[in-house]
Amino acid sequence: MFCSIYGFFVILTWLPYYFETARGISGTSVAFVSSLVPWASIPGMLLFGWISDKLGKQRPVLLVMVPLAFISTISIVLFDQMWVLYVALILYGIVGKLSTNPVLIAVVANNAPRVGLATSFGIYNFIGMSASILAPYITGFITDVTGNLDMGFYLAGGLLLIAVIAVFFIDESGYKRVVDIEKIN
Repeated sequence: MFCSIYGFFVILTWLPYYFETARGISGTSVAFVSSLVPWASIPGMLLFGWISDKLGKQRPVLLVMVPLAFISTISIVLFDQMWVLYVALILYGIVGKLSTNPVLIAVVANNAPRVGLATSFGIYNFIGMSASILAPYITGFITDVTGNLDMGFYLAGGLLLIAVIAVFFIDESGYKRVVDIEKIN
C-alpha cells in the first residue's frame, strides 16, 4: 500500500510542475495531460476488480498491475517523446494506485480478522496516508538536492519494485472464488 500510494502522490503533486519545467507543457495542456491518469483508472479499476473477483485471488492480478505501474512511472521521465508520455500516463491510470486500490482492499478484507476489520482498514489507511504525506516532501527534497525531478519519479518506481516483491508474500491459500461461495449457499 505504502509503495503504491507513494508513487501516486509523486505523480499527483509533482506531475504538473514536471510538465512545465522539464517538458515545456503549460496551461490547459497540463490539465489535459494530468487528467489522463484518473480517466484511464475508471475502466482499469472496474476491469481488474472484476478479474480479481472472478479468480478469487488478488496476487496474480497485482503481479500484472504493479510491474506495469513501475514501467509506466519510470517511463514518464525516461523517454522524451510525448506519445510515450501519453501512453505511460494512460497505462499508469489503468494499472496504478487508483486501480490497484480495490484489489488491495480485497487483500486486507481477506486477511484481516473479522473482529478487527475496522482496525485493519484503519491501519491500511494510516500506511497509505503516511505515503501521501511523505511523497511530496521527499520528492521536493530530492529535487532540491539534485536539481532534477527525475530522481523523485525513479524513487517512486523503485518503491513499486519493492511492492512487487511484497505481493509474493500474500497468502491466498484459504481464498474462495465468488462462484464457489455461491454454490455453497
